[in-house]
Amino acid sequence: MRKTTVALAIVMVTLFVGMSVAQDSKSDVAVSATGILSKNSSGKGTTLDPTNSAGFLASYRYSFTQHSAVELNYGYTRNSQVFTNATTTSRVSNNVHEVTAAYVYKFGKFDGGKLQPFVLAGTGALIFSPRSDATNQVAGADTQAKAVFLYGGGLDYKVMKNVAIRGQYRGLLYSAPDYSLSTLKTSANGHVAEPTLGIVFRF
Repeated sequence: MRKTTVALAIVMVTLFVGMSVAQDSKSDVAVSATGILSKNSSGKGTTLDPTNSAGFLASYRYSFTQHSAVELNYGYTRNSQVFTNATTTSRVSNNVHEVTAAYVYKFGKFDGGKLQPFVLAGTGALIFSPRSDATNQVAGADTQAKAVFLYGGGLDYKVMKNVAIRGQYRGLLYSAPDYSLSTLKTSANGHVAEPTLGIVFRF
């Protein structure tokens, strides 16, 4: 694990240095804290009520033009999916990974060029990975990936030449997980509201 972490750090530093010396680069990276606010859903006699949690989001954005960009995202949180029916309550504690890509439309700049709003839409996956510890109450729950539709909007506020603060709201729509267990199947749609606040570095 330590060797993998060191290797990843070296790759990231190399990429950042390469981008920083490139002329007229159109890239930025952002690291944000997130709130994961999940709505409950029901189907087939079962109600799914995910717990709310905190997490982080890492993003890379490349601008093709002044207004158009694409973005790659990786997010992580840890929460529980709580399934309740007429007789039982079952809790699956899991790690949730978000891997998404989005198109970003950037509006004109305001406040002397410091403030730039944007909207985004895209797709990807949420990966629900049950934890192997005592918090899990469901045996046989499998890791499961669910396709997701991503939408949202926010703004960047420049605080230095190559540094900005990014605040945004992101919404994720997906099919509720059942961990390949018929007893947990709801066939319902889930939704996560994801407010984020982070720092942006432009290269």
